[in-house]
Amino acid sequence: MSISVRSLFHVYPSEGGNVAALRGLSLFVPDGQVCVMRGPNGSGKSTLIEVLSGRLTPSAGSVTVSNANGLEPRISIIRQFDNSIEDLTVREHLRLISKVKKDLTNAAIIKELKLDNVLDRQLRTLSMGERQLVAICQAMLDRPTVLLADEPTGALSPVESKTVYTLLTSVCRAMSTTLLMVTHDPAAEQFADRIVRIRDGRISEEWDARSPEAQVIDPDGWIRLPAESRTQFGRLVRAIPYDDTTELSAVDEPGILHSQQASSRTSPSGDTTISISGLTLSYNGEQPLFTQMNQAITSGSLTMVSGTSGAGKTSLLRILAGLQDEPTDAVKILDKAWAGMSRRKRALRRRSDIAMFTIDFDLGVVQSARTLGATDEIGELLELGDLISRPLNSLSGGQRQRALLAVALSHPTQILLLDEPTSALDDYFSHVVVRALIAECNRGRTIVMTTHNDDLLEYADHVISLGGFFG
Repeated sequence: MSISVRSLFHVYPSEGGNVAALRGLSLFVPDGQVCVMRGPNGSGKSTLIEVLSGRLTPSAGSVTVSNANGLEPRISIIRQFDNSIEDLTVREHLRLISKVKKDLTNAAIIKELKLDNVLDRQLRTLSMGERQLVAICQAMLDRPTVLLADEPTGALSPVESKTVYTLLTSVCRAMSTTLLMVTHDPAAEQFADRIVRIRDGRISEEWDARSPEAQVIDPDGWIRLPAESRTQFGRLVRAIPYDDTTELSAVDEPGILHSQQASSRTSPSGDTTISISGLTLSYNGEQPLFTQMNQAITSGSLTMVSGTSGAGKTSLLRILAGLQDEPTDAVKILDKAWAGMSRRKRALRRRSDIAMFTIDFDLGVVQSARTLGATDEIGELLELGDLISRPLNSLSGGQRQRALLAVALSHPTQILLLDEPTSALDDYFSHVVVRALIAECNRGRTIVMTTHNDDLLEYADHVISLGGFFG
């Protein structure tokens, strides 16, 4: 099946004025090609996937998915944030959604993704990374002719990501499935037949693993200058055509480019706000995820919990937040243990002292971060700009993650637990988020976050390293 997109526009309505996520995008992906689409947060990647899936109606332009034989396409989608039925086990979910009736235990895709260990666990007990692996498995079980993958490894470690890229591309090639995978991860490029970059709602560059990047001229004559060239020009340039080249010359003065500013760091106070003593966790009598964990987390500190999917990162946060019934006697928050507290008292304590944030919180997609309580000060720290006032459903995955994080950071609790707060972000905005977290720690807040991005660990005051299925 080939994918043909021509002069595609998609506009999101907004109280502050309509927002164009796609601005005349044209793209052709031939039958059976593995095409990786790169691009920064907010460039239109997720919107394109949703238009191709049929969930969004284009404002203008055309989309065609077809082949020479005229067969109906079977389209599967791997989304950044899948809405799964949390009360079902993995086995029940896969059978229901993928309509697979056979025994899943020995299915090759199950074993490749190491999901045979969690088939009988409820989805609510899985980490974000494990749930993403379930979404990938679900899509591949349907044997699609077209696979649309939106940041399929956003919640996975580099080792897990490589496993998934290898599996997805090899299975798609074996089945002659056309794969369009959008990602901000440069590691995906080595698995592609072709790479394209999207910027500002248009295809701007194209290349493959054997050739350098080339600028794309769209059907209307638009071309985006490389960042290195843009530093030489202001708002106006003059194009002078010759026989085989075109010369660009500056008309006005170059603009001043935005540059990142590192956050200054103050030392944590040394007072212990979270105490973990002899904590052991296992599920259904299985091999413990961790044993006899001991950790003192101090006031004003940034603690990062690293490890692969299934290592227990999310479970650890849930235990710290008092969201799991046991083992609560091993954890003290501000010198008070969760043990012996009723669920009502735990909920009241979370409202006053400790809060947990995950990207799949349902806070109302038609509301904005501002209406949900995000302050302008936090919005500025996270470089949201006017995104703070836009409905969440008009934002890209990465923009939405930063907007929801702004809501969490604006909540006045002393202790904040963040589950993969940079999973949907490119490298630039991952560091923007960490700088914002450091600024909050400088004010005395205690922040614990899970991450699969080892490049961020250097900013942590404490690091808790866990194992996992992909060790």
